[in-house]
Amino acid sequence: MSKKKKEYTIPFDVQQAGDECVLFYIYLIEENNQSPAFAAIFALRKAPGIVTDDILLSGAPTISEMYSQDPQQTDKICKEAMKRGYKPKGTDFYNSAIADSTGDPAAFLNHGQCGGHVKKVLESRGYKVTRGGCETESMFNVEAREPELDPHTTPVHKLNPKIARRIKKQKMKSDPGLAFKDQREVNANIVAEHATSS
Repeated sequence: MSKKKKEYTIPFDVQQAGDECVLFYIYLIEENNQSPAFAAIFALRKAPGIVTDDILLSGAPTISEMYSQDPQQTDKICKEAMKRGYKPKGTDFYNSAIADSTGDPAAFLNHGQCGGHVKKVLESRGYKVTRGGCETESMFNVEAREPELDPHTTPVHKLNPKIARRIKKQKMKSDPGLAFKDQREVNANIVAEHATSS
């Protein structure tokens, strides 16, 4: 009985470290049953880089630095943000990658809320967001999804209980079989059919 040959996706940094590192990586997975991420850590003999807010924002210019580079564009971004109710601070960072349009208040970041804020903004715009793993260079892995409904934005249907009882009584006269159905379902159908949205 021959052993099936397994194929591996070797991480780029393991490949760059040379053949000995690649062989040790494969050995750790096959012989020691290690996960690929754990094998990469041992093969490279270093811990994975951790993406913190400081690392995520490193190299990104603050609003005050943006003014010195491109004052017209920065002024346009800030004016649009102020129209939408946000007054940018000089220490804020503007991330156009998550902005829905120029001056989007949700695209302004600061050191106190960076990673968590980016995740919330992306999720609110219909993306499935998970934390990046050892083998990724990014803070998040993002994939498209349908946005979930916010319970506070779903319409509330109102129907006066007296009116609902009167409608139910009329429906039962015309269809006596309704008395044998689940009454919660009957009531819900009446509300859905006759209620007004608030």
